[in-house]
Amino acid sequence: MPRELPYHAEGRYDGTDPGWWAGVEWALLWIEDTAAQLTEGRS
Repeated sequence: MPRELPYHAEGRYDGTDPGWWAGVEWALLWIEDTAAQLTEGRS
């Protein structure tokens, strides 16, 4: 599972639901971690 994920993005953008943005940020971090794990074995 991904590392501890930050929720500092909440409230950063006016007019944007903080929960929605936190979900997007979580997904991006998960993709980053997954890609890093996949490439670790190839180097």
